[in-house]
Amino acid sequence: APDARQASVLITEGNGVELNWRGNPGGATQRQSLANYAAPSWLRLTREGGVVTGEVSSDGSGWTRVWQSTLSLAPTLFVGLAVTSATTDGSRSTVMFDNVDLRALP
Repeated sequence: APDARQASVLITEGNGVELNWRGNPGGATQRQSLANYAAPSWLRLTREGGVVTGEVSSDGSGWTRVWQSTLSLAPTLFVGLAVTSATTDGSRSTVMFDNVDLRALP
């Protein structure tokens, strides 16, 4: 639903890494921009119970936690990858999804 609880970690052309989350249905989407991170970067979003963590890496090996919050999310989640072609100069952006891993933790 458009107003569902959600969490995402993104890379944007103008704002670097951006974290978005909504902890309550119909609530306001919270945003945090981290301009000191830029593409190309690896992004990771994990959930353990109600704790959601966003991490960034320059090489896919060493990770830096940039955000963590406890959200009241449903037990079953929809997961997806997103990309847009919009850029500030009208050119097309390029994206590569690599080493995508989705798994349930024990």
